[in-house]
Amino acid sequence: MCGRYDNLIARDAYRGLFKAQRLAQSNFPPRYNIAPTDQIPIVRVDPRDGQREVVMARWGLVPFWMKEKPKVPHINARAETVDKLPMFREAFAKRRCLIPATGFYEWEKREDGKQPYRFTRKDLEPFAFAGIWEFARIEGEESYRRQSSWVKLIALWVVSITACPSCSCLRTMIAGLILRQA
Repeated sequence: MCGRYDNLIARDAYRGLFKAQRLAQSNFPPRYNIAPTDQIPIVRVDPRDGQREVVMARWGLVPFWMKEKPKVPHINARAETVDKLPMFREAFAKRRCLIPATGFYEWEKREDGKQPYRFTRKDLEPFAFAGIWEFARIEGEESYRRQSSWVKLIALWVVSITACPSCSCLRTMIAGLILRQA
């Protein structure tokens, strides 16, 4: 399942590619090595007004009922159980999102270590992973602290599916990709 990916999409391209009415105020430059717990742009429908927007989120599971970050974050939710498991069920029903990307990495285990392979579309155009997001309130989280000791944090998971033939030699599951219609 996807544990690293890249996003080389220019900030200004999000409006056209993902029909986003609003962009996050922060700058989100292109990145070649996005890892779990990184802050990343996602495309979601704002629950307050129904507008499609780009917001920054932390990649990794922090369910709304959790008060502190887990030591090892959950970063993927399996497509066949995402609607059934209590950890994901409500977010899957109410808070889906797109995770913009231009490529993702899978590793082959070898005797001399791991060999990464980058997967992209043949035409090198951007795509998106299927994702779900959740608000979390983490006590004492310095990077998200504002005036109070509690702030809301958007956390997300990548929904994974059975690997396609070109990836199946490396993994049995890969991230669910959403391709733009022509």
